[in-house]
Amino acid sequence: MGRLLGARRCLFPSLTGLFLNGWLLSRAATFTPAVVLSAGANTLSVKPLGSTTVYTLSGVVSGAGQLAVNANVMLTASATYTGATTINAGFNLTLNYNASSSGFTVPAGARLTIAPLGATMGSGAASGVFGAGTVVKTGSNIWSPANGFGFTYGMSGGLLDIQAGTWVASTSYLANFTNNKSSLNILSGAVAAGYEANVTVDALTGAGAFQLGYTNTGGATIGVNNTAAGAYNSAGTATFTGSISPLPGVTTGSSLTKVGTGTQILLGANSYKGTTAINAGMLQFGNATTPATLGSGAITIAAGATLALWQYNTAQTGLTVTSTITGAGTLTLNGPGSDNGSFAALSGAGGFSGPLVLNGARLSLNASFGNGANSVTVNSGSNIYLYGGTFANPLTLSGSGGDPWGAIRLDTGNLSGAIALAGDTTLGQQAASSVTISGAITGAFTLTLTPATGGTFNLTGNSSAVTTINATAGDIAITGTSTALTVAAGAAVGGGAAITGSVKALTFSAAGSILRVRPLSTTSVSLITATSLVNASGFTVAYASGFTVAAGVYNLLKITSTAAPTLGAITSSGLSNIGRTGATYAVTGSAGAWNLAVTLT
Repeated sequence: MGRLLGARRCLFPSLTGLFLNGWLLSRAATFTPAVVLSAGANTLSVKPLGSTTVYTLSGVVSGAGQLAVNANVMLTASATYTGATTINAGFNLTLNYNASSSGFTVPAGARLTIAPLGATMGSGAASGVFGAGTVVKTGSNIWSPANGFGFTYGMSGGLLDIQAGTWVASTSYLANFTNNKSSLNILSGAVAAGYEANVTVDALTGAGAFQLGYTNTGGATIGVNNTAAGAYNSAGTATFTGSISPLPGVTTGSSLTKVGTGTQILLGANSYKGTTAINAGMLQFGNATTPATLGSGAITIAAGATLALWQYNTAQTGLTVTSTITGAGTLTLNGPGSDNGSFAALSGAGGFSGPLVLNGARLSLNASFGNGANSVTVNSGSNIYLYGGTFANPLTLSGSGGDPWGAIRLDTGNLSGAIALAGDTTLGQQAASSVTISGAITGAFTLTLTPATGGTFNLTGNSSAVTTINATAGDIAITGTSTALTVAAGAAVGGGAAITGSVKALTFSAAGSILRVRPLSTTSVSLITATSLVNASGFTVAYASGFTVAAGVYNLLKITSTAAPTLGAITSSGLSNIGRTGATYAVTGSAGAWNLAVTLT
């Protein structure tokens, strides 16, 4: 075996083994002798001459020295040397067998490829990969850090690219991801398995399988470099279409944590069992063409962070989330903005204190959402179906909703929280019932109310700040203070069943519109007060059933305008409900206190 010490630049055409510290130069594409790297500060720099594009070292590379790669180099035999390895920018080092280097530095523009026969990498407590370059796993084999040694993933950016086979992140509880900021790409058919490690990466991309680790130690943290832009993801956004699952046989644990700014989108069939924590940025499950699939554990959304869930639209598929949801962050439900999909259901959000935002989504509830104080925003094309209980959350509403019944569908539930209109809005009803809207309604927009035929919306709060209210169907009973109110043909308005109500300008827009009169006792009926009566070309006074009212004169409508209202033809309906057979209408009073009075006989 030949030996050359202290050489700076040397040509070795046919040596079988050597100690050296300097450059290894060769015009041949393959260097066959075994290479021994001497310990100390000695470094072997590999660089081919001539037109060679990939330089192969086919002999065993051993020793305690260091290796510097200044070319595209392939090691086809075992690389048992224990010194550090540096791959310079623009070059690739391919490992075909086990490699024991104490650490691989892969700067931006450099690449380390673990080829089909490579099984383990690293030795000693300082083993690891560092830099902002790319580490690629190819071949169908299983690759892992060397068992029994610490291994550090300390990349400052760049990419772990699992193109085939299985990448095992950790063995014997010793992998360290604390300072890793690389992204992780898993191609379709490939597997990344965490085992004992808490795999910490930036962007998660690809379409392969990501298997989280064991119950108490394994999991994944994503977004650590603020989802920085790379060739594999857009700035601030990364998409993973593969699945996230536990290791085979693991039935609990294996958590997922989102940190850093930016958005991570998950589109696969996820089945991991542990918790989901959104500590910063946005974590999105599903999109407009893919249903959201979450893990089964509890969900925490930190203040300032967002969990976004997509409601898929095909074949009436609804979104059901049974996991416990807590935290003060934002929960966003996105959907198609139509009534083609089923309603989403969030049954475990009782401890959630953050805002809820609906963007084109549909949500069913039978009580308040979260802790009852959460703000709830229903944007245009969205809908909440309230089928029971009282909804106390403050609401911000805009648009007519994602189905024919408006932004809020009130079949049996009541609204007690404040309502802020951010656009023209509709509240509706499919199944007739009497419901109460008691919160204040604000916003300089139009509110359209469409109770079902035979149904009643009882307005007991103050809606005077709204531009106008349109009653287009059913009954509107006002016992609070209302803004200007327009009553369409077939719709009815009147005072409530307990106290009188008031409106601004009252418009009966057609002869088929109705003034509803409710008996309050045997000697009193409901009264509604308006600042003016507009377009009163004729309407029907309809008497609700419930009491027998004595014969006499009753005030039905009080007008506070200066000028006396001019009324068109008034017809009566339902006199038999109150035990009367005849009614005569007249305007009485004086300026500022005109009364539409009825004499019942």
